Amino acid sequence: MKITLVTGGARSGKSRYAETLATELEPEGGGVSYLATARSHDSEMERRIAHHRARRSQRWETVEVSAGIEDGLGRATYPVVILDCLT
Repeated sequence: MKITLVTGGARSGKSRYAETLATELEPEGGGVSYLATARSHDSEMERRIAHHRARRSQRWETVEVSAGIEDGLGRATYPVVILDCLT
């Protein structure tokens, strides 16, 4: 198992970079499990979430995680997983 931690400031491109890495690791014909932790609390956040969703491959699954990332990891069906945002 390999774990890569991507860090950086707000809106620095962390998610896009992680998505690029995941695409490179994605098995042929497979997918990626995207564990989404962000919650929409205003219209700006709604736009950011929509932008993230629109960029993802149709082969990827989104697992909404509100609390307890272990639950989200348990629901992930692909071997390549992005956990977006730990805050």
